[in-house]
Amino acid sequence: MGEIERLEQERQKVFEFHRSGKYTDDEFLEQKNKINQAINQKHLLLQESRVEEFDMEAALNYCFEYVRNS
Repeated sequence: MGEIERLEQERQKVFEFHRSGKYTDDEFLEQKNKINQAINQKHLLLQESRVEEFDMEAALNYCFEYVRNS
């Protein structure tokens, strides 16, 4: 199971705890915001790693093309 998937499950538990009365409105909002922030950070890290991979691929392609044409 991925990290984002695990966080999504935690978020669902927060909603369940709120519905069942285990969390007050303030506790619910605090926990929901913490988990949403963690999920957003994971998404940003994934996007950054994809950009880095893309840039690396472009650099390698440029190098190979340069070597072929020289």
